[in-house]
Amino acid sequence: QADHALTINLDQSDQAAQVLSRTQLKGHISCPCGTKQKLRNCHRAELEVLRQRVPAFMAARMYKRIRGD
Repeated sequence: QADHALTINLDQSDQAAQVLSRTQLKGHISCPCGTKQKLRNCHRAELEVLRQRVPAFMAARMYKRIRGD
């Protein structure tokens, strides 16, 4: 479990939106906070809470807008 708060800057926002747009949060992907740790060892719990507030379809829209697709 991470002992630091999940903070995402603009450079990492596309990665965070991409992670949130997934149907499941798999623990083997890299955490979007930038520590290069696996999600299961870092901010998985915080992202699960955020997913309850931001539906996957909305995160997918945000990801497309950030990427310019």
